[in-house]
Amino acid sequence: MDVLNIYNELKELNNNPELFNNRARQIIDEELKNCPEEYKEQFERKQWKLEQDLRKFKNPVARMNKMCEIFWHGVFEFKHVLETGQKLHTKKAKVIQLK
Repeated sequence: MDVLNIYNELKELNNNPELFNNRARQIIDEELKNCPEEYKEQFERKQWKLEQDLRKFKNPVARMNKMCEIFWHGVFEFKHVLETGQKLHTKKAKVIQLK
């Protein structure tokens, strides 16, 4: 299914959140099922993390802003890999014990 067809289909369901969410879930599951086997686990983990990050946001605008933040972080990371050939590393926080 191409992106324009998916967009048009989901746009028609926009007034019914339950149907919209069910169909969106089906589309995601179909795409994960059809992805190359060597990437399937990695894509499933990324999808799970994305859903966990987004479930914290009940307000649609806040959820959209978080999705934009995730998207642009991915674009920045992709650009970094193309330019340097190295994966972007994030710093780990130092954990201190409380008494």
